[in-house]
Amino acid sequence: MWRHYGFGYTYHQVICLQLFQVLDQHFFGDSGNGLSQVAVAFTARQQLEQDNGFPVSANLLHYISNGAFVKCRLFVCLYYRGFFYFGHDTYYKVSTCTKVSTNLLLCKHYINKQIMNITLTGSLGNISLPLAQQLISKGHTVTVVSHSPERASAITAIQAIPAIGSVDDPGFLREAFKGADAVYTMIPPGFQAADIRQYMRSVGDGYANAIADNGVKYVVNLSSVGAHLPDGPGPAGANHYVEARLNELTDTHVLHLRPGMFYTNFFGSIPMIKQQHIIGNNFDAGVNMVLTHPRDIAAVAAEALDTLSFTGKHIRYIGHEITGGEVAAVLGKAIGQPDLAWIGFSDNDLLYGMMQNGLTEQMAQVYVIEIGVALREGNLLDSYREHRSSAAGSIHSFHHFAEEFAAVYLQGVE
Repeated sequence: MWRHYGFGYTYHQVICLQLFQVLDQHFFGDSGNGLSQVAVAFTARQQLEQDNGFPVSANLLHYISNGAFVKCRLFVCLYYRGFFYFGHDTYYKVSTCTKVSTNLLLCKHYINKQIMNITLTGSLGNISLPLAQQLISKGHTVTVVSHSPERASAITAIQAIPAIGSVDDPGFLREAFKGADAVYTMIPPGFQAADIRQYMRSVGDGYANAIADNGVKYVVNLSSVGAHLPDGPGPAGANHYVEARLNELTDTHVLHLRPGMFYTNFFGSIPMIKQQHIIGNNFDAGVNMVLTHPRDIAAVAAEALDTLSFTGKHIRYIGHEITGGEVAAVLGKAIGQPDLAWIGFSDNDLLYGMMQNGLTEQMAQVYVIEIGVALREGNLLDSYREHRSSAAGSIHSFHHFAEEFAAVYLQGVE
């Protein structure tokens, strides 16, 4: 018998069956286990996955983890040619699967899979929401950290577990990371922080301590382009510090993801485009930047957390280079303004405009102005270019994003 403790073990196959009036002995000819009267059915809950030949089990795992498993269903684990009946938190062996009906396709081949407890920071943001959904679809038990109690119902609705509290509370983080096999760390913007960089370093310290205290073995950490610079511009220097703190964890495998500027930031340019028919930043149209779709970050993080295919300490860049002029051309074409121009604003003009739109001076300086200055000076992307061949994401993604952008832009446009 195996006890069920959060599915933190490796097994070969998971399928969900409904109860029919068919005896175990009829299908398998194996009554030596004393459970020959257990009726077993072979109607899978979901369509077989084409690539690996076994039903998706995420919904089933959710039912079990939330105590909603009804009597007329069996949770059956195909493990080294054996079936196990799940009941009262215990697996009971049902059959050794020595004979199977010729009309029954169980699976094409064995699949190694580990179901884990994974904690995600970042609430239900542009990265953490699709990341949580992908991990849940793989059957993992996912806890989502959010500072907002109002998010709890939305987190529960995607079949995740809410952990409500502040990431700058060390005690809360220790509790949130308890029992986690792996965690995803990101530092939310510190809108109210008196010193944004110090806030980021403090949260990074809290993450490192909570991971160490709980013995978490795997971490995927959201960093940024420019984090190779100890005193890097904007948030890059603080991200460098956080990477270094996590790299000090001797018994933990860490993957640092370094994306560029988010595609979704351009949604903030829609009023300017509509009113002035221009787009821009504090650098000229010919300056290169690295852009990243948040969904690409989620996809890379999901694969890493699902497969645990990284060991030691590693970095992975996500994004592609593109100029401001190319951004204007792609977005302009998508919204029917092929002549849309990219304008290089002065630092002061851009700062004034962002503050007029509600950003604090510190937020604007750290997250926008300093990054633009570094791009103009040309040293922010040095490390990215060294690792460009292994970076995830491509410019093709930006063309797809342009369609999303156009859909939002054209809302309300006659």
